[in-house]
Amino acid sequence: MPTVAISDDFLSAFAALPKAQQKKVWEFAQKFRVDPTTAAINYEPIHEAKDPKVRTVRIGQDYRAVIVHPPKGDTYVLVWVDHHDEAMAWTRNRTFDIHPRTGALQVVSVEEAHAAVEAVSVERKTPAQHRLFDTFDDDTLLRLGLPEPLLPSVRSLRDETDLDRLRPHIPAEAYDGLVGLASGLSLEEILDELARATPAAEQAAEQAAQKETEKDLETALLHPDSRRRFRIVEDLRDLMEMLNAPLQKWRVFLHPSQRRLVTHHFKGPARVLGGAGTGKTVVLTHRARELARDCTADEKILVTTFTRNLALAIRDNLKTICGDEISHIDVLNIDALAARILKAHGVEFSVATREELDDCWNAAVAAAGELDLPVGFYREEWDRVVQSQGLEDRAGYLLAPRKGRGTRLNRAMRAKIW
Repeated sequence: MPTVAISDDFLSAFAALPKAQQKKVWEFAQKFRVDPTTAAINYEPIHEAKDPKVRTVRIGQDYRAVIVHPPKGDTYVLVWVDHHDEAMAWTRNRTFDIHPRTGALQVVSVEEAHAAVEAVSVERKTPAQHRLFDTFDDDTLLRLGLPEPLLPSVRSLRDETDLDRLRPHIPAEAYDGLVGLASGLSLEEILDELARATPAAEQAAEQAAQKETEKDLETALLHPDSRRRFRIVEDLRDLMEMLNAPLQKWRVFLHPSQRRLVTHHFKGPARVLGGAGTGKTVVLTHRARELARDCTADEKILVTTFTRNLALAIRDNLKTICGDEISHIDVLNIDALAARILKAHGVEFSVATREELDDCWNAAVAAAGELDLPVGFYREEWDRVVQSQGLEDRAGYLLAPRKGRGTRLNRAMRAKIW
C-alpha cells in the first residue's frame, strides 16, 4: 500500500477554503487516500518550482492540491491546497527536504526568510556591532535542525526580537533550539530537551538523508520533528478526523517533548510544570487517551480538575481524538467526583450556599462569646489550619503548627477558638 501523509500547512489551507470548495477537497482526499496511484489523478509538475518532487492535482476548474512525490517510490504527501495562482505562488520557492543532520522532513522557503530579514534590516537605523549567534559555529546551528540554506539569514539576526520575526520561516525544532542558544543553554541541554538524537544517530540520519530513495522519505515522516508538521494517514477515519477539525492541530501534531510525556512509563506520580500556553492540557488529554488504550474491560482513567468548565472542555477535546477509548475515561471536576463517591456509599447530603455558610459562622461566633477577632479570622483558621491538617479534635488543634497565619495564639486562646 502507498504511504499517504498530510501536513499542518495543508490543514490550514483547507480551513481557509470556501465551504463549497472544502467539499470537493474532501471528496478528492478520500479517493487520494484509497489509491494515490490511480490514473484518475493527474499529477502535473511545476516547471518553475525549486523542488522537483512537487506535483499539483486539479480539484475542479480553479483549485489545485500540492503534493510532494519523488520520481521513484510510493510515498505521497499533501502539503497545500488553494486557488490555482495562489497555490503556484506558495509552492514555487519552497523545498521539501530531509535535514542531513536530524533526518526530519522540513519545509523551507529561503526567499521568504531572506525577505523577513531584509524587512528587519530596513527598520534598523544603526549598524550592528554584534550578531545574536556570532559565538556559535555553523555545525552547532545545523545540529539544532537549522536548514543550511537559512544559515545566512540566521547569521544576520541581532537579537531575540529579530529571531522572533523570523520564526514563521524556520522549522519549529530549529527555532526552539535557537531560542535555547539565545537564552544561554548549552547545545547538550537543548538536544536533551528536544529529545534529539545522539551523535551516532545523527550520523546515521545524515547518511540516510543523502540517499534519494522513497523508503528514506517514509522513514523521515516518522521522525519526531517531522511529526510536528506531518502525519501519516493510517485510514479513511484518520483522514476524516483531521478534515473535520483542521484548525485543532494539537490533536494531531505534538511537540517531541509533549509526545515523550504522553507515552512515558512512570514508576509513580509525575508532575508536569509549565506556564500558560505551554500545552499542559494538550499533554493531559493525549496522556489520558494513551492510558485508556491499555485499560481492561472494567478499568477506567480519571481526569479531574478544579473547575467544571475545564472538565467540560477536556471532555470535548477527548471526544475529538478518541475512538473506543473514550468509554474508559471519566472527566469530572473534583467536587463532582466527591459527590459521586459519597452517593456511592449511601451518604445523603446537599451543598451549602454562601448565605447558609455565613449564617452558620455568625451563629457560632455569637454562641461562643466575644473574642475580639473578626469572623473572617475564624473562617481562615478553619480552612488553613484545621481542614488543611485534617484536625479532628481540640487536642490536635492545641498542638497544630500555624505557620504563616500572622496572629500568635497561646493555648488558652486556641481553646476558646476551638
